[in-house]
Formats: sequence, structure tokens, C-alpha cells
Amino acid sequence: MAFKIALASGKGGVGKTTTAVNLSAALAERGQRVLVVDLDPQSHASLSLGVPRRELAPSVADVLRTGLPLAEAIRKTEVENLDLVTASADLATLDLDLPSAGREHTLVRPLASVEDDYDYIFLDSPATLNLLTRIALVAADGHLVPVTPHFLVLDGLENFLGLVKRTLYRLQAGSELVGILLTQIDGRTKNSRINAEAIRREYGKEVFAMEIRTNIRLAEAPEAGQTIFQYDPKATGAHGYRLAAEELLLRRQRPGTPQEQDEEPAEATAEPAGAPAPPATSPEAPPAPPQETGAPAPHQVPASEAPTSEPARPDLAEERPAVVHRPPLQPWSPSRWPRPLESAEPTPLGRVARPLRTFGSRR
Repeated sequence: MAFKIALASGKGGVGKTTTAVNLSAALAERGQRVLVVDLDPQSHASLSLGVPRRELAPSVADVLRTGLPLAEAIRKTEVENLDLVTASADLATLDLDLPSAGREHTLVRPLASVEDDYDYIFLDSPATLNLLTRIALVAADGHLVPVTPHFLVLDGLENFLGLVKRTLYRLQAGSELVGILLTQIDGRTKNSRINAEAIRREYGKEVFAMEIRTNIRLAEAPEAGQTIFQYDPKATGAHGYRLAAEELLLRRQRPGTPQEQDEEPAEATAEPAGAPAPPATSPEAPPAPPQETGAPAPHQVPASEAPTSEPARPDLAEERPAVVHRPPLQPWSPSRWPRPLESAEPTPLGRVARPLRTFGSRR
């Protein structure tokens, strides 16, 4: 069964569509069966995967408005293991075409009819929390939030995540935060690094360890209608999304796989039946080690040789001088500093140290 991820953001220009296209292509490159559903009226994910604007129909708008089976809107792409459901401009007026009651759940059943054919389904939504984004969040199992290390994005991130939580609670949806992915990282600027570290301090493990650095190849690939792996597989952006896909696989607990490898089953630690029980020991004191007959215990002095205690004599305590601890003297060497400059002792070089003159003093 597919794991459905909605890409959501409260601000445009953060690399949301770029992440949806290239992260899905990176998973397809690793042998995962991936479906991309474009829910943005601008259809940028469809264009980035090589579909011309005049060939967008049938699209997801037909699925949501007329009840077209989703399987009939799915098309193959030039990337192996990667399929696509295109978007169209008709999505811009979807809120006028759907009834008010339950319209956020419109995509749940269509996705359920094809989720057994894929491992991952990515839902690319607009850069705002409108009806299309809510439809994607309700239909998804988790949501991924790409952010750029800019002050305005950092300022609105907390409000956006809080608004998503309240919306999911009101719609009774179970989508959880998959993670926050830092994009467009420019290591040459101090501002980019400071804001990226601020996001990591604020959200901790929710932020992906991998960062997508600024790469001009990521901006050129959509113009050619290709993913970054088709356009320039050796680019920095391709390497970054490969690592991000690997981290996504590690973050997600695949159904049916064992839990942590270091966990041992309870049966392995149980004692076999019929095994003799270990001798009970007192928790108050450990058992004494075995000793030879007539020999004193180790690290103990026989009672006959033990020193006898004498009564304290206050008169001796008053006469005893106080002990003064002084640091040991060390021989002087030219590397040690400071040296008494007024001393007339001859130095190892045969010179006499003289007081230093202050700046501007006369000879």
C-alpha cells in the first residue's frame, strides 16, 4: 500500500514543486513505484515532467469534478517507475464546482483505488492553505514542508504549521509531519547559514539532515521538461535529492518490516525450562569471597597487629606548625615568561636583563 505525502508550504518560491518532482524521481531511481498527483492550477509539476500544456487533459480536475476514475487519468513519464496525474487551470474554480459538505475528502476514494499499485504517492499542492491544499492534506498520510533559510519564511513557518494542525483536527484527518526540508541553501552567505541553524534549533529532529543547496541546474531542468537526474545526473542538486530520498526511506517505518535491529525478542532472553535457578543473594550486602582456613581476609590487618587508638592530645595539636603548600620550583628557560627584568643575573646568553623602556622615553 502506498505512503501518500502532501507537499505543503505557506509561501511560494521555496522549491515545493522542484522537491515533488525530483524527490519522486530519486525514489523511482531506487526502484520505488511512485505516482505524482499535480494539484496546482499552474501545472508546473506536469510541465517539469515533460507534458506540454496543450496535452494536460484528462487531468485531476476531471477526477474531482466529474468523477473520472483516477486510473484513466494516470499517464507514464519518461522516468522509469514514475507515473503522473496532470493538473489544469480548471482547478482554480474547483471551490465553486464542489458542494460545501465533505469536499475536502473528495480525493480519498480515488487514491484508495490505485494505492496498491505504488509505493509512494506525492501530492503537489499550491503555496497556500486553500481548498486544494486541504484536499491534499486530508488524502495524505503525511506532509512534507520545504522551506528556504530566509527571515520571512522562518517568521511564517510556525504559524503555518499551527494552522495545518488546526485544519487537520477540524477535518478529522490523520496526516502527520514527515519533516521539514531545507532548500536553496547558499553556503557562501552568512544569513543563509544563520537562518538554517535557527530552524534546526527550533524544530530539532523534524528537520531533514540533508540540505538542498542552490544549484542552477535545478532551475534549468524544468525548462527542458526533465528531472534533474535526466538533465544533469552529476549536478549538486541531483546528489542532494538522492540523499534526501534515502533519508526519507530511513524516516519512514515500512509496514511489515521489523522494528529496530537492536531489539531482541523476549523469548531469547527467557531462561530455558528446567534450568537451575541462580542462588538468591541478599540485596543488602554482597556475599563474602571464600577464604582459606586460618588465613586473614585479603586487604585486612589481623586484629593482633591492628594499631591501638590513643586519646587525642590537644597540647600536641597546638604545637604542630601549619603546613604550607608551595608549588615546586622550576628552572628558568628562555621560553618561560615573565622573567624579572630588574635582575642583574647573567642570562644564558651572557647578557644582563635591564628594565624595559616605555614607548617614547628618552635614552
